[in-house]
Amino acid sequence: MKKWLVMAMVLWAGAAAAQENTVNIELNNIALRNDVCQVFIRVGNESDTNYAAFKIDLAFFDQDGIINDRVLVDLAPLRARKTSIHVFDMPDLDCGNVGEVLLNDITECQAENAENSPDDCFAAVRLNARGDISFIR
Repeated sequence: MKKWLVMAMVLWAGAAAAQENTVNIELNNIALRNDVCQVFIRVGNESDTNYAAFKIDLAFFDQDGIINDRVLVDLAPLRARKTSIHVFDMPDLDCGNVGEVLLNDITECQAENAENSPDDCFAAVRLNARGDISFIR
């Protein structure tokens, strides 16, 4: 019984530590403003790492699953233990027809101190979406 309890505590501590070192990327809103589609991304860096470079490749699919547009978004700098908002225009995107957004790749992921850069940036990222649009990897 004691071995099981110790093992459970070790696994729980590891999961909690992994969760604390995440970068949460939330698709917060996609809205038409001044005849231009604007995308709002909320980023919560829950780690102790300051990122000097953090670029994501996003693909936008319509409600029929057909790719509509693609963009490379620079989220850096990301300060440790800080939440930030990023807004960018997508002039050729049909806002009302977006059904899904794909995090296609993380093209750059570099900590200010290179030793702190994660081996796998995808593993350090959690995705979330508000509203009816799916945000997937």
